[in-house]
Amino acid sequence: MAKNKLSARGVIALEAGKHCDGAGLWLVKADPNSGKWVLRLTVFGKRREMGLGRWPDVGLAEARETADAARRELREGRDPIREGQKRRVEAQRNLHLFRDIARDAFEARKSELRGGGKAGRWFSPLELHVIPKLGHVPVAEITQIDLRDCLAPIWHEKAETARKALTRTSICLEHAAALGIDVDLQAPRKARALLGKPRKATTNIPSLAWSEVPEFYKSLDEGTVTHLALKLLILTGVGGPGEFKIGYAGDTFNTAWYLAKILPNTEVAYFTTVGDDKLSRETRAFIDRTGIDTSHICEIPDGTVGLYMIHLSNGERSFSYWRNSSAARRLADDPDALDRAIEKADLIYYSGITLGILGPQSRENLLGALQKGRDVGKTVAFDTNIRPKLWSSTEEMKRSIMRAAELSDIVLPSFDDESAWFNDDCPTATLERYARHGVERIVVKNGEHSVVYQDGNIRGEVPAKPETSAIDTTAAGDSFNAGVLLSVLEKSDFRAGISLGCQLASYVIQAKGALVPVDALRVTA
Repeated sequence: MAKNKLSARGVIALEAGKHCDGAGLWLVKADPNSGKWVLRLTVFGKRREMGLGRWPDVGLAEARETADAARRELREGRDPIREGQKRRVEAQRNLHLFRDIARDAFEARKSELRGGGKAGRWFSPLELHVIPKLGHVPVAEITQIDLRDCLAPIWHEKAETARKALTRTSICLEHAAALGIDVDLQAPRKARALLGKPRKATTNIPSLAWSEVPEFYKSLDEGTVTHLALKLLILTGVGGPGEFKIGYAGDTFNTAWYLAKILPNTEVAYFTTVGDDKLSRETRAFIDRTGIDTSHICEIPDGTVGLYMIHLSNGERSFSYWRNSSAARRLADDPDALDRAIEKADLIYYSGITLGILGPQSRENLLGALQKGRDVGKTVAFDTNIRPKLWSSTEEMKRSIMRAAELSDIVLPSFDDESAWFNDDCPTATLERYARHGVERIVVKNGEHSVVYQDGNIRGEVPAKPETSAIDTTAAGDSFNAGVLLSVLEKSDFRAGISLGCQLASYVIQAKGALVPVDALRVTA
């Protein structure tokens, strides 16, 4: 069968019509300036036509190469048309299109949704308003401009639906990041800034009649932070007096709070991420009232704060946590925000809980920022505060704790945690393990027993202040750390700072709550 009848120059001069190049390859011209390449084949006994692209976008040489490849597939017993379709599907899959990521994210979250998400309420804002416009776009290419243009038509008219669509999109981008795709996690937040505040007023849902509260309470069965918070509000409102008390606390914040109280002439700032809901606003307002600088606190749309409950038994506390939806899990998503906060600090303090709540990439962002800060003379202090439930594995937890310690100037471990997870047989073994990893200053807390410490080449013990009337030990370690950090900031005697920490902890555990007023305590270091 004759082949290669046409020439590149001759193709240009051809008029409208069908022109054969041989061996089944045809150029079909709709007019002198445009056309398409078609390969005629007999596939498994049936006459088929396979499109090879539009002319002049696809030239004669490229059309011949594609036709030769299709003929080879046919000789090998494969259907070249189906094989081409498979290649196109695979190419799209490799692009990680938004529609595919969105469906994958939905599948991953189904177990968290009422009825496994069968009602479709979670996915419908994406399906109706985002996927039709951005579904074909590779998720790595989606920008705040794309999201703004996508949601602008409904931003004011259907404000709540648009808000949900943007929130779900943010979750999809987080899912893509977890898959290792380089996406802009800040795009939804920036899109929200571009769209502005919705003009349409939100219509409040009418209040619930008290007689309907029991049935409504039973319906709060998803286990999400929202449902748990609603349960807590119902119990607080209709339960017995004093049954619950809502407060604002957290390990690193507690230390910042105590440090601000005992060192009032030093600026103490707090860095975290909160949502834009009422609970987040109240949390931020509370921090503002304490005098702690909140200018570095970031806000993400539709986020919220973590929820936990403290259970007391003979002064000892245990905790129940709901952190999965906490905005703080994204506190290190933005490396630039981290760098700005660290740039203004002399001392940076964080904990094992800080590390544990972060995803792998955010954890890398945080540790990288701390290393850069330390390289320019910042002091880094780290309380190991081991919480195994926050980690995917014991090995990951131990590896991350030790890596963080190596990036820190001061490490403040608790012996009970260290002995349980690193098998240290005494506080000195804990101290020596961190010293072997290059930590200069180490303070090992040990409950009512003596504190062992290392300050460069000096090692020693500081007697604790046993207190038989312990009421609540929630913030014992956090307040202790504040005393130690005071000596670091004031460049005073390190041992005296440890003694002050013991004094603070002994005072704090004699009252309920994580934040105990210490104005009456005479602080000496």
